[in-house]
Amino acid sequence: MAMLASVRWLAAAVGPPEPDSTCEVLVEGLPGPARAHHRLELSGGYVRLGNDGTRIRIGVEPIVVRLKGPRYTGEIRMTAAECAGDRVVVLHARPLPAVIVFVAAAPETIVQCTDCAGDLGARPWLAEDLPPIPVGHGRDHRFEIRAPGYRTLRRKVWLMPGPNRVELALEHV
Repeated sequence: MAMLASVRWLAAAVGPPEPDSTCEVLVEGLPGPARAHHRLELSGGYVRLGNDGTRIRIGVEPIVVRLKGPRYTGEIRMTAAECAGDRVVVLHARPLPAVIVFVAAAPETIVQCTDCAGDLGARPWLAEDLPPIPVGHGRDHRFEIRAPGYRTLRRKVWLMPGPNRVELALEHV
């Protein structure tokens, strides 16, 4: 499992800088490898996440800063008053649930997550109707996969937050 990393971002007010007008936004809970695929959105613009900090300008107040990407999300609302005295504002990255696309699934493929909690594991689903699965930063889940005219397949799959492609190779009966 990838180590979690923190990414620091500095936000500076538009126009001449005033004393205490800068704010540091700390993104916590975003694994290092995910930085390349996520960005911060503010005032309709985007700033890509990198290995070292990036300065962003705040043109409106209050401002909403959102973490956008395929696997994590997060949001904070900030004002200049909250940034007084070099305070650090924390944006907590939250993992999205796993969404599975079954590649090469036979027609009418039925999937059951045998170790999922609640309704997810309690009943079978058509492959295309399987709801998103909470997986935190990633975890294994066991599935039973059936389709008319094919042998039942039992498979353990490592799922990451966000989109996941799972190749199916069902054998004819």
